[in-house]
Amino acid sequence: MKCHIQPSTLRKALLSSLVILTLFLPWYSLASTYFVSEVKTADANPDLARSLYSLVTTSVAGNGGTVLVSETSAEFTLRTELIRLGQAYVLTVTKSKQASVIFVSNQKAASIEELDDAIARAVRAVMLSTPIKQDLRVGEVRQQEEDQLRRRIKTHDTSYLGFGPAGFQNMGVSSLSYNFAIGHLWEVTPRAAIRLLGNVVTSNDWKTYFFDGELGLNYYLNDTDSSPYLNGDFGLGMSGSGTSPATSIGAFAGTLGVGYLFFRTSTTQFDLFAGYTMIFGNNTIGSPGFYSLRIGVQL
Repeated sequence: MKCHIQPSTLRKALLSSLVILTLFLPWYSLASTYFVSEVKTADANPDLARSLYSLVTTSVAGNGGTVLVSETSAEFTLRTELIRLGQAYVLTVTKSKQASVIFVSNQKAASIEELDDAIARAVRAVMLSTPIKQDLRVGEVRQQEEDQLRRRIKTHDTSYLGFGPAGFQNMGVSSLSYNFAIGHLWEVTPRAAIRLLGNVVTSNDWKTYFFDGELGLNYYLNDTDSSPYLNGDFGLGMSGSGTSPATSIGAFAGTLGVGYLFFRTSTTQFDLFAGYTMIFGNNTIGSPGFYSLRIGVQL
């Protein structure tokens, strides 16, 4: 008689087996038998070595492992070494099996009083074969780790003022126009700066206009005192004219340009910029935009 197993039943059984293995495999690793070798210290301090050996064996037992006096009878061997690095200590716990290294955990302690915590974390890490950072438990965050995510490189902030000639595109105006710009830059790396910029462009009779406010990046091609750069911005723009068929329009806008920044190593810098800005919309003539050649100062 043949026994037919439904595919769905087989999948459920396999899934259940995986869940059980995932839940209990770490506990199996902890419940193994261990031989703890004598602790090696850089200064060959026998009292410190005995104290550390006691802490290691206690930590193994506290995590569910069994300490054996015979290395040949144990499943794993733990070797501990302590070295001095300046005023701090570096603890290394190595887990091996039959002379083959399985896992190594390094833990740093700022003082000798912190070695008990360092041993507890390092021993548990090698027993689970898991990096210490992935096995951090509640209440084990040390003082030097509290601000780890809040530490950041400070940006170099500058304000920007610039002006220059401009020419409208798809605005029904061909005469020379004027571009005025104001903004702020946050230099985050020697090669990049975040830029927030507002532009006002007006014709010589002040009846055709283009406004925009955009956020983007300057990418500097080198980190020397004078550097060429590429620019890309994105934001909102608005344009209109009282002397041409171009209707007023407001929509998303973008800018592409190139520039050259002088005196980057000084607190006051000189900028030369050429670019094109366009509104992504139609004012019955086309997509309004403007070309500009601008000089500016960053301070």
